[in-house]
Amino acid sequence: MKIFDKAVLKLTIIYACLLLFLELSLSYGFYQLINLELDRPRTTSRIAIFNEYHGELALVMRERDNLLRVNLLNKLIYINLCLTVATIVASYFLARRTLQPINDMMEAQSRFVSDASHELRTPITSILLENEVLLLKPDITKEDLLTQIHSNIEEMSKLQRLTNYLLQLGKDQSLELTLVPIKKVVSEVITKLTPIAKAKNITLKSELKPHSVKANFPALVSLVSILVENAIKYSPPDTTVHIKFQDHKLQVIDQGCGIAPEDLPHIFERFYRAEQSRTSEGFGLGLSLAQNLSSQMNLKITATNNQKEGATFSIVWYN
Repeated sequence: MKIFDKAVLKLTIIYACLLLFLELSLSYGFYQLINLELDRPRTTSRIAIFNEYHGELALVMRERDNLLRVNLLNKLIYINLCLTVATIVASYFLARRTLQPINDMMEAQSRFVSDASHELRTPITSILLENEVLLLKPDITKEDLLTQIHSNIEEMSKLQRLTNYLLQLGKDQSLELTLVPIKKVVSEVITKLTPIAKAKNITLKSELKPHSVKANFPALVSLVSILVENAIKYSPPDTTVHIKFQDHKLQVIDQGCGIAPEDLPHIFERFYRAEQSRTSEGFGLGLSLAQNLSSQMNLKITATNNQKEGATFSIVWYN
């Protein structure tokens, strides 16, 4: 039996015991209250005279009261049996509903650890194999060693990027929000990513007016950087990535291949990579980190395909 099923069973028993105790207590109290009413002495003068001269009828009435007690008890037993079955079923569904978010979180954590282990294992295995092959080479030259060192540095850089992503994803806290000039944020992002864009002959173009938004400056720079870098990555050479801000919405628009409809609902999931990006370098964590940063600043991030070509990623402010 799985841990989740055991927990559901235990919580079902606890819920059922509590509800049954309440149910039986109410039934017992109701039964005793009816008994008190039936046993209450008839003290009025008319009833006294009636009992004195009509003892046989009074006996019939007492028998009727006893019959009422028996019928009431039988009905209460039947009702409680029905309620017991309903209580157990309701307790099970209530327990399952209560524990389901915890189970989902544990499964997500398990998938995260599994995916992270897989991503970490790939560069580590590559480093080990390359170095082992080099050590078995009988005539190692200085050029071979330098080539291997450069390869090791490249793989270690990947590991460093991955661990930085994982550390940032692990942070789930509210950030201090202030008024941030949007032009300053975008200017810093463009300055940082222009060399990467020039390597693909891609132009970064901003269309912004002076405007301030409520955000955390370093976090917003990181968030916009992820979206712009993602746009550069999936844009063909000699195209333009537009960065616009209007109607409380910052948009990063590229002229790439867009996002497949089946991938669109999943692109913000950790380690998810669309089919067209399988051969490209990356870990599938950038957009997940972007969503994490946006939630920490009480923002919403969305992705849509453009009508003609490319995709648009939007950061929406509601405050």
